Amino acid sequence: MRRRTSLAGAVTAALLALGTSIASSASAAPAELSGTVTDPSGSGVATCVEVYTASDDSYVESACSDDTGGWTASGLDDGTAYVVHIEGTTALAEQWYDRAADMWSATSVTPPAHLDTVLAETGTLQGTLTDQNGLPVDGASVSVVDSAGSFVTNAFTAPDGTWSAQVAVGTYKIEYSNWPEDMWYRQSFSFDTADSVTVTAGAVTHADTQFVEQGTVVGTVTDARSGAPLSDVCAQVFPTDWTSNSETNSVGYGCSNSDGQYRATVSTPGTYVVQFIDQSGRYVGVFSGGTRDVRAARTVDVGPTGDVTVDQSMNLGAVITGRALDSRTHAPLAGVNPALFSGAFGPPNYDWSTYAWGIQTTESGPDGVYRIGAVPPGTYDELLTPRYESGYAQQWYDNATVQTKATAVVVKGLTNVSLKDAKFVPGGRVTGTVTDSAGRPVAGAWVDLGGYWGGRMGGPDDMLGGQTDENGHYSILAPGGSYRPIAYDLDADLAPSFAGGAATLATTKPVDVKPTKTTDLDFTLVPGGHLTGRVMASDGSQPGGAVTGDVYTTTGDFIGTFDTGSQTDWSFRSTALPAGSFVLKLTTFDESSGEVTGTSWYDGSTDRAGATTITLGAGEDRNLAVHLP
Repeated sequence: MRRRTSLAGAVTAALLALGTSIASSASAAPAELSGTVTDPSGSGVATCVEVYTASDDSYVESACSDDTGGWTASGLDDGTAYVVHIEGTTALAEQWYDRAADMWSATSVTPPAHLDTVLAETGTLQGTLTDQNGLPVDGASVSVVDSAGSFVTNAFTAPDGTWSAQVAVGTYKIEYSNWPEDMWYRQSFSFDTADSVTVTAGAVTHADTQFVEQGTVVGTVTDARSGAPLSDVCAQVFPTDWTSNSETNSVGYGCSNSDGQYRATVSTPGTYVVQFIDQSGRYVGVFSGGTRDVRAARTVDVGPTGDVTVDQSMNLGAVITGRALDSRTHAPLAGVNPALFSGAFGPPNYDWSTYAWGIQTTESGPDGVYRIGAVPPGTYDELLTPRYESGYAQQWYDNATVQTKATAVVVKGLTNVSLKDAKFVPGGRVTGTVTDSAGRPVAGAWVDLGGYWGGRMGGPDDMLGGQTDENGHYSILAPGGSYRPIAYDLDADLAPSFAGGAATLATTKPVDVKPTKTTDLDFTLVPGGHLTGRVMASDGSQPGGAVTGDVYTTTGDFIGTFDTGSQTDWSFRSTALPAGSFVLKLTTFDESSGEVTGTSWYDGSTDRAGATTITLGAGEDRNLAVHLP
């Protein structure tokens, strides 16, 4: 079983992939992994092991131990990193080498190597889960975690509410989930306050429990004028620091029924605000207390059990409608999304806190008509965004290219607003072929008109990118304008190239795209160079966590990466780089939590101004000793 996804897990995956990348630079030769499996008394254990490639979790080989516990897995590649799973028995717990509960936390090994493993004795956890009425709960998830909170195993309750799990001797905590109910043993609502259970060898540890009512926000939603109940209004319970552009998750959610009543179970006791949004787009979204300013919202204290009542009345909002057309043919344009902003949005900062939250938008249909409902009185700027593949550029109302030139949309009371037609200029097309230095087509290469290298994303994250087919051909439909494109292939050892072979984005000759016209642009990708070496602390010791490296040209273009950590002994090999001059930014992560613990620049500088410039020739591999401050 794998533990829950985390940033640390993503970094680990990249590190494991890097281990294979580094190893593959040398020729692979057949090799073996061997080992001995014993029980706590030192006696050999007859069991089996499975070997997986660390970079992509692929099954490679299996082997079974003899009566002495000895095993050998052959046919492996010398220099390739693997992870090894050791099967358990009825009395001994399975594990990943070395004493890991899952593949992600397993220690990778490179053959030839000998692995000694001691399997821990097991006991059984079992219990019965019942609901608030004492009836058995069927199909609930039961997760067992260790004392550090790391996932160990899980089970599901049977129709009679029973469950069972075999685990190694030790101390654990148990979480029960049957949405929307979530509870820890015994009748606790957080890991920190949960009871621990101790499992002993060969014994059964019982953990029966019953779901209890959690803290819940309840209430009735009504029309502010008539007092009539409102259905389809959803209440979300948020921490008091909620903002429209935050990543703060709600801790409770519930929608009103035909009687206007809602119920939102809260996962964690605390002080919160409640946000009300009408899903049908009729009534203006508000926070508890009737305000649209979260800072002025009524707060509610939710305990571990019991109901807190928050009734809310809501006012009807205005409706804004408009129509999107092709500027040349005047044909309706479908798929245009509207958005309202009460202040400056961007670029370059894209301040989503100015977005008019709680409104309901509908993109334009075949008739070109779009709709914005539940709009409160106010003055707004409207941004209209066509579908990314359409080639039309987004615009502000009324046909403005930037927000500072937008015509304000004024909403007064319940007066609906009908806007002028938005006329979109059709885009042009950039097409061409990407080949290598031998003239062979490069399939799967990316071309980005904005000059942005895909990096760890694997491809462009905007509307200006396209990928080559098996013949190396690409075609991108884009709004008219001037662009500085780049081509790259992250799967081949080819250096990214700006249009015309320029070394930086700034020196790239602009490519002009004209509406309805086609511009031809070919690229040649040559073998790349690499930065290789090892990352270390300032005194030469191992760093305190995983490290990601970002390579920039001296003019600031993001052009390469590497990832390294304990799985690769902090050795690294960057992605393919063109010839040029670069600086290297380093970010250090805690390998367990994924939290950033520091940033620096090569070599040992705490800021960009002190970074050492690295010059790389065409196809050159340059070895570096990289020091952290």
